[in-house]
Amino acid sequence: MDTVSPTPVTATPVPGEPSSLAGQVRSALIWRSGSQIVAQLVQWSATFLVIRILAPSDYGLFAMCQVILTFMGMLNGYGLASGLIQQKTITEREVRQLFGMLILLNVTLAIIQLSLAPLASAYYRQPIVGEMLRVQALLYLTTPFIALPYALLSRSMDFRHQAKANITASIASASVALGGALYGLGVWTLVIAPIVLFGVRGA
Repeated sequence: MDTVSPTPVTATPVPGEPSSLAGQVRSALIWRSGSQIVAQLVQWSATFLVIRILAPSDYGLFAMCQVILTFMGMLNGYGLASGLIQQKTITEREVRQLFGMLILLNVTLAIIQLSLAPLASAYYRQPIVGEMLRVQALLYLTTPFIALPYALLSRSMDFRHQAKANITASIASASVALGGALYGLGVWTLVIAPIVLFGVRGA
């Protein structure tokens, strides 16, 4: 039986960043905090503008979907990927196995949500709720491509690439949200924007 020797994954310096541990920590904090502030400002600005354009009924329909999305989101396996950060060593085989588990888990969640869509439509007596849930099932398919890479980047203290991905995703999502609201997409603006956000993060 072939075996893969555990290879310790340590915090390695990113080119162009300080080589000392203190420098890496300081740089990581700056990148992480700075990117979160910028991303939040972008999202809040877009949200403020979109709120003034969309109708209250659009947010009511979106809230109906959130009941299912919030519950299912707790089962998407982000915690499994985050556990990599605490492990002393990890092998390539373990990374591949975890990635496979995340794909299987989230495909299953997507299928379950597709199955629940007609039931939600019947319960709320709103056919569009089922249509929204079917489209929002795409969110689960982005999870493996975000959770695992982000955990590995955090493990190596490479928050610069995380920061760039987060800011780019926030700008793309905000642009789609504002554009969708202006062009009259209504509630679909609230559905598509998060898909763009997570899709760009996982790209």
